This record gives sequence, structure tokens and C-alpha cells, in this order.
Amino acid sequence: MNKGAIIAIILGVIFLILAFTMFDSSKIEFKDFASAENGKTVKVIGTWDDATPYQYDVDNNLFIFELTDQKQQKRKVIHQGSKPNNFELADMIVVEGTMGDDGDFQAEHILTKCPSKYEGSSKEFKEKNNIES
Repeated sequence: MNKGAIIAIILGVIFLILAFTMFDSSKIEFKDFASAENGKTVKVIGTWDDATPYQYDVDNNLFIFELTDQKQQKRKVIHQGSKPNNFELADMIVVEGTMGDDGDFQAEHILTKCPSKYEGSSKEFKEKNNIES
């Protein structure tokens, strides 16, 4: 092999190693609160119980609520930002962030999943819209 081919192969291997390490460090995994305590940015799926009121501090733009994850663990979520418009209607909430040293989840992003008017069986849809089979 000539020197140019060897250099190209070495540069290709270095590029692949760098690409893999950058991808690995930027991926965000779905976890529950118990496994999110390593300080790494994660996403947690859960629900908000409307029996526990949320707090929104307008002056500091701080939104605080309690989220129950899929393993029924409840934690306080603190988000430096506004409350999502459809927060009260959400079936499911996804928070992205890190677990704080005090046990509170510091959310960078909040995503809400609201009930869809398109969900349900095809039979219910046909009955509702007077469609015959």
C-alpha cells in the first residue's frame, strides 16, 4: 500500500471513533426517576395529578409541579420557563433534564401528550359519523 492510502485509512478510523463518541455523549435516554440520579440528561415519562397543584412564579418565570413516573415514584419538577399551554389537559408529560442533588428534577424541556380526537376504534368512529360498513 502507498502512504496516501494508509493515511486515508487512519483518518477514516479516527473520524469513525470521533463520530461514535460524539453520538454516544449526545443521546438522551428514557429513564425513571430512580435511574435518573446519575446527573446525566434523561427524559422521564409521567403524569401530573391535578390534586397536587402546580406553582408558576411569573416574576422569575419558574414552573414547579410534581410528576409521577411510570414506576409510581413522585418527584418535584422545576422548570425555568413558562407552563405549557395544554398542561392541565395532558394525558402524559415528558420532562427532559437532570436530577438535582436535592432530589428535585431540573427540567430543561417539557413535552405534553394530550388526548387525541382520533383515538378510538374504527367502529366508534363509524357510529359517531354515521358511516355504514
